[in-house]
Amino acid sequence: MQILGICQVRNEDVYLNQVLANIEEFCDQVLIADHQSKDGTARIAIARVQRSTKLIYKKIRHPSEAHEMIRVYANTPSWVFPVDGDELYDPAGLGKLRAQIMRGDHDRYRQIYGHSMHCVGLDLTNKTAKGHISPPCRTVTKLYNFNAIFDWVGPCSEKCLGGEIRFKPGYSEQSNLNLMDTMSWDESPFRLLHTCFLRRSSLEPNVGSAGRLNPYELHAMSMPLRWFLQLKKYCGMTAQPNYKQERYMRGALVERDVTVFLEKQ
Repeated sequence: MQILGICQVRNEDVYLNQVLANIEEFCDQVLIADHQSKDGTARIAIARVQRSTKLIYKKIRHPSEAHEMIRVYANTPSWVFPVDGDELYDPAGLGKLRAQIMRGDHDRYRQIYGHSMHCVGLDLTNKTAKGHISPPCRTVTKLYNFNAIFDWVGPCSEKCLGGEIRFKPGYSEQSNLNLMDTMSWDESPFRLLHTCFLRRSSLEPNVGSAGRLNPYELHAMSMPLRWFLQLKKYCGMTAQPNYKQERYMRGALVERDVTVFLEKQ
């Protein structure tokens, strides 16, 4: 049994070092798929690759290439862990989850969901975060049992998104373990700080409450709409739709001590 991380990034130099530090011990290998970054993302990723034999760095031209990098692990005793450059996981919790996976506790599931805090503020000095917690917000945690499937064929717009999943007997889209049903944020071993509303690249200004468009969203758009949004951005107007607020800003705004998310480097 192995856990394979796939970290797809594009201009993520603000948090990437912490992102990779937090998942490295959990994973047996981490693939870093760099989608045409122009900031310090490549430098940070390569520096971590040079420090660890677990990490592999590859440049990609289209987000769909990230899915092809992990598709080969279908029908093998592997769990695939897709991670974005705005996701800071709890490394201590991941250690507990890894032990469960290696014991085979979750073999009957095809996917595991955990908890997310969608951050509107992250104080690195005092190690506190403000944001909205799932539930009631939508979570973005994800962990896939690739031993539950024969294949995941394309076309996939990016890692583990789209396409057709060909399940083995006994598994289906409903074969999920949702830790939000039985645990709180504070109890969960599978939880993250989602920094989608915060500045993620040294090349960008503060993104504000709309967040920024990810590679999948950009590639899914028609060319005229993409040009229109670029024009709005050039004019200093918010280019993003408000669906991120609708999904990720539900419920009360809370503050939590997040020291455990920021200890490793």
